[in-house]
Order: sequence, then structure tokens, then C-alpha cells
Amino acid sequence: IEYYQQRLKNKLHTLGPDHISISGIHNKLGLSFIKIGKYDKAIESFQKSLKILIKTLGEEHPVVASTYNNIGSAYNKKGKFDHAVKFYKKALTLKIKNHGPDQLSVAATYNNLGLAYSNLGKLDQAIHLYQKFLAIVLTKRGPEHLSIATSYNNLGAVYSKKGEHEKAIQYYKKGIAIKLNKLGPKHPEMAKLYHNLSYAFRDKKDYKNAREYANKAMKIGRAHV
Repeated sequence: IEYYQQRLKNKLHTLGPDHISISGIHNKLGLSFIKIGKYDKAIESFQKSLKILIKTLGEEHPVVASTYNNIGSAYNKKGKFDHAVKFYKKALTLKIKNHGPDQLSVAATYNNLGLAYSNLGKLDQAIHLYQKFLAIVLTKRGPEHLSIATSYNNLGAVYSKKGEHEKAIQYYKKGIAIKLNKLGPKHPEMAKLYHNLSYAFRDKKDYKNAREYANKAMKIGRAHV
């Protein structure tokens, strides 16, 4: 952060406040602030970047869409999910306009929107958006890509929130199957997936399977302590 702040100070002196390079530094500062949990600072930096981008490149440039997405992510991390939805929608509209409806960047924004809606408790909207993400990524990357597994896990989580435990279990198992194949049975990420599946079985009152997958999760966890 100190590096980017110093670089910003130098560039402001030589280029002025509205140069496109200044926008890029503000954006990098915003990403750096997100990493350390300073979300208000991140939003402030992204907004400064956005103002320059719109002034120099116009309101519909693809980089503007990316900045809207970054602002949405900062609000999502901050827990301001309604604000996140607002900016993710702005990003989505521009991405579809610039790239078409079936590109991976569009899929990523569907996924982000789905997460924000899930956090807001708008579960049917979240499911709809996760399904849109899946439709694009399945076509572009195939059924065994790790992002597909993550999306199945997200769908499992939403169905768990809805109390539809059987559907949750089905999606968790789909995600586990892909990650087992790609990562192997001892990868630390498998522990989280088994925990999720265990909770779904517990909520279904299937305590035998709940214990089985909880034990699998704990065994992997102990191996990585």
C-alpha cells in the first residue's frame, strides 16, 4: 500500500489528477485495501478510479464494468449486500453490452450477484443466478472444472438455507466428486466440503451420515495441522 501511495503522489505531480494511469493506481490501492480488510478505503479508491475512467474513457468502457465489480466486491466484504447488488448489476449490464451474454466475465458477475443475494436471504434469486453461471461455465470449460465444483457448493449452501436438504446434499456431492478428482482425497479444501455435507445430513436428521462426513473432515484437518 505504501508503494502505491508513494507512486500515486509522484504520478499526481507529473501527470495530474485525471490521467488514466492515476486511475490504475487508485484501483490497485483499492484491491490492496480489500486484502487487509479496509473496505471503506477500498471503496474510496475504487470510486476515485471510476471517476477518472468515466471522464477519460466514457461510461460504457469495459474497464468501467470491472471497477463496478470491484466496488461491489468491497461492499459485499463489508456486509453491505444491497450496495453490492447495485454495483454488480451495473457491472453485469455493461459486460453483457460489451461482450455478449455468454462470456466468462459475465458468468463471474452472475456468481458474485448470486452470493450477494444469498447473503441478503433472497435465495430463489441466488439460485437463478448460480444456474446462469453454471450454464455459461459448463459450455466454456466443461463439467469437470473446479469453478463448477465451487458453484455446486454454493447451490448446496443456498438449498441448505432454504431447508431443502436433499437438494443441498445432491449439490454438495457433485462438488465433492469434481474436487476429489482434481485435488485428491487429502487436500485441505476437502475438509470444508465434507463439513458442509455433514451439516446438510445433520439438518436432515440423518445423523449416521452426518457423523461419517464430519469424521472425514476432521481426519483431513488433523493431517494439515
